[in-house]
Amino acid sequence: MRRALCAAALAALLVAPAAPTERTRPAYYVIPTDGRLYFAFNLRHPPLDDPQLRQAVVLALDHASLARAAPRFARQTIVPLEPKYAAPESVARARELAAPWAGTRLVVRWGRGRPPFFDVLSYQLGQIGLQLGVQPSPGGVDPDLYADVALWNVREDYPTQRPEDQLRNAFNGGPIAFVPIGRAVDHVFVSARVGPVTYNRVYGLDLAALSLR
Repeated sequence: MRRALCAAALAALLVAPAAPTERTRPAYYVIPTDGRLYFAFNLRHPPLDDPQLRQAVVLALDHASLARAAPRFARQTIVPLEPKYAAPESVARARELAAPWAGTRLVVRWGRGRPPFFDVLSYQLGQIGLQLGVQPSPGGVDPDLYADVALWNVREDYPTQRPEDQLRNAFNGGPIAFVPIGRAVDHVFVSARVGPVTYNRVYGLDLAALSLR
């Protein structure tokens, strides 16, 4: 009986999970990417063809709150770029610059619904006397031709690609100005068996490299 109990205890020890070590813990990576969240201005027609009004809007933008509310890719968050916050003196100066356009309605196009980002943006523009109109962007037409502003998440496909090349698509190739709001950060969580991972700047976690190992 004693032998049987000892054998059972030994078997339990052999199959018991080992205490987690650095080698057995899952790996969590936080990787800054080349992706940027931009706020773009349409210069094709008034009122944002005037640099004074564009300066007022830029001063009023609070990057931190916009980044938190912005649409994002799976596994990614948007980290706000400096200046993260719109200081009261910046908003006051923006209100002065925007005074000649008080009550002006800026139009943004969106596929469907009204994401929280636009509520945040509407509040920030309202602080300097501007309004935001969110209009649907139906397919099969040229809906963005008359939009005034756009939110654009850009991930360069190759090192020499300029963000403005993609941002022009927001207004169907028209002249633009833009300001970066935040940087995309990728979050990768993998099993401890995977070991070090290979990260592709365009496609994220390199699954092909994992398959080779």
